[in-house]
Amino acid sequence: MLWGSGWPGKPRHLLELHLMIKFMRKHNKKLLAVFASGLLVVWLGSSALEQMFRPESGNETAGVAFGEEFSRNDLARAHTRVEVLEGLGFPWNRPWQTGRFTLPIEPIDLVTWYLLDLEARHEGMVIPRNEVDGFLKMMPHAGRMLESLRDRRGISIERLKEFIADQMRIMRVGELAARSVKVSRPDIDHYIRDTREKVTVQLAILSASAFTDPNAQPEAAALEKQFYKYRDNLPGAGEHGYGYKWPDRVRVEYLTADVGQIEEALEIPRDEARDYWAKNRKKYTKQVPVATAPSTTRQALASSKSTTAPTTSSKPATRTEVKSFAEALKEVEAEMKKQRAPNLAEKLIRQAANRLLEPWYDLAISEDTGYKSAPRGVDAPDYLEKIAEDARDRNGFKDKPEVLRVVKPDRWLTQRDAGELAGIGKASLEGQQVDEDAPTTFADLAFRVENLYASPKRGALSRGLALFEPFNAPLRDTEAGVAGSFYLFRVVGAQKSHVPQTIAEIKDRLIKDVNELEGYRRAGEAATALLPSAKGKGVVAAVEADKGLAKRLGDKGLVKPEAFARKRSLAQLSIQLGLPLTMCWPIEELGVVEERTTGYFPMRMVAPRFEPEVEKFITTCFGLAPEPGATTKPSDSVGLVEMPVSKQWVMVQFLNIDRVPMDQAEKMRQQAGQVLEMCRAIDFIKAWYSPEQVKKRTAYVDKLAEEDQDKKAEKKEEQGEQG
Repeated sequence: MLWGSGWPGKPRHLLELHLMIKFMRKHNKKLLAVFASGLLVVWLGSSALEQMFRPESGNETAGVAFGEEFSRNDLARAHTRVEVLEGLGFPWNRPWQTGRFTLPIEPIDLVTWYLLDLEARHEGMVIPRNEVDGFLKMMPHAGRMLESLRDRRGISIERLKEFIADQMRIMRVGELAARSVKVSRPDIDHYIRDTREKVTVQLAILSASAFTDPNAQPEAAALEKQFYKYRDNLPGAGEHGYGYKWPDRVRVEYLTADVGQIEEALEIPRDEARDYWAKNRKKYTKQVPVATAPSTTRQALASSKSTTAPTTSSKPATRTEVKSFAEALKEVEAEMKKQRAPNLAEKLIRQAANRLLEPWYDLAISEDTGYKSAPRGVDAPDYLEKIAEDARDRNGFKDKPEVLRVVKPDRWLTQRDAGELAGIGKASLEGQQVDEDAPTTFADLAFRVENLYASPKRGALSRGLALFEPFNAPLRDTEAGVAGSFYLFRVVGAQKSHVPQTIAEIKDRLIKDVNELEGYRRAGEAATALLPSAKGKGVVAAVEADKGLAKRLGDKGLVKPEAFARKRSLAQLSIQLGLPLTMCWPIEELGVVEERTTGYFPMRMVAPRFEPEVEKFITTCFGLAPEPGATTKPSDSVGLVEMPVSKQWVMVQFLNIDRVPMDQAEKMRQQAGQVLEMCRAIDFIKAWYSPEQVKKRTAYVDKLAEEDQDKKAEKKEEQGEQG
């Protein structure tokens, strides 16, 4: 078992992971060799070269770093360098990436890369040319690649090598800075204690739900008090987790090319089915009984008469025959429909996409907003319906609206609501990894919209959606790894987070919450009354002695979780995905655990809003344990924990603790130290390459932003004078 991780493996696996910290600690000219697999013959577009020889503007100041100005031309030349690096297979916007691990750090932008390059030069970092040459020698076909690029695009090989040195310089400075990462003996011992010591307890859970009357009608004064107390908080943010402020919300419309409905609606011509059967007839077979010889039958009858005990007849002999076309027709049609439906679904959705996008193609993006203005007519109530109808008619699905249907949810959606919509809620761009800089899921994309998202105005590869503007590529539902239907959406309304103005807007929620709070109060009274009895006779006996309480709590009231530690170690995932080294232990019985996708790994974790009170609960459990070395149990082994966010009172009775023997702890220290070093190095790297930290270290001043603000102020002043 990989120590402290919960995943199977061997100790040497953890030692292999130690290679990452070596990268951060040792000067090694081969560190970039891991990018060799990414060196592909990717020819750069002409835009980068045009920028190299014809900068986009004059020498206007773009910013200040280390007290010195740099111009728009400097950024244009930096843009050329990073495009060349990208063409060579270098992840220029992820300079921390070693190829062995991909950390979930938001990619840096062009300005941050330029500032990192300035910083490296300012520190006097030099990458010798022979080091670049040595790296290139280890890469297959590197020489031929560079020569071809030189000949085709007119960039000298020496210049290309300078670009590679630029990236190596940035990485080298980060590597040297990461050498400051250290861990102490107390740090290691604390980690071992938190992840290896485990406690066993008996619980009595008195939840608000067990004491709540859902049909009660609170007084108007109680509703008003609840409303004004929590209306300025977002859901989950206020005391007890209450909050009535509306988060950012959107209204969406979307087209669904339903693979299942298309499969049902398809009609397969008989001659095509016959041809398919003829080519694949060996796939369609049946079992035919084999006739039994007469002599064998008489012998079997004679034998059966002479046998007094009943016998079980053996399975009749059969042979395999190919089905005739008539016999196989339904199977053939079903298979052909299943094969054709996905392609037809994609064809339908792409035809609809072309029609939807057509009026948007030639529109200019506003310099003020970063968005296009909606063309006339795209906001018509039946706009999507007409486009869907046209696509269906062109593909032989007239009067079958279910194959390409329009869906218009009749409510405002939060980001969480959007992710829970049937079908499209789990849809994403096919074949693309989730990336914070370029989201691929419907729930993320739908909120990159005008009024909610500040669309980048300069040098952006992607921008936000204008209202009524369709997303420019279909999404697909691939839930459970099975490719399903296609979707195309547009946002028709976007509402910033705001406070509700009246009680009527959220009255049902208020009634539910006020009733729940009353149930929580009653649960607290019952728990307080139960505590003396539990301290005297134990939690289980105390609850069972109160028949009314035992009935109210039911099967989930008395539980005994498996032994748990203070923290759950995520050693492997922490290193590979840049997660915290430890997380609050997920105790399922408390009802505060949810499944979250971490990278590509679904994991059961404590929901963030419950973490503080679960940590308080765990601390109480370990606090009831005897001190190390004690030979007797403490006199008071029962405690009561109030958990206001999850609306429950939890009575805890300590049963046992498994401590780490000293001899085992000594053996664990080396591995624990390696894990701690690597995880802290990751945390350091994340902070080091953070755009905010880079800008702070370089004393960066964004002159372009200042210029924009001045122009807006002048424009506002002019408008005021004209008014």
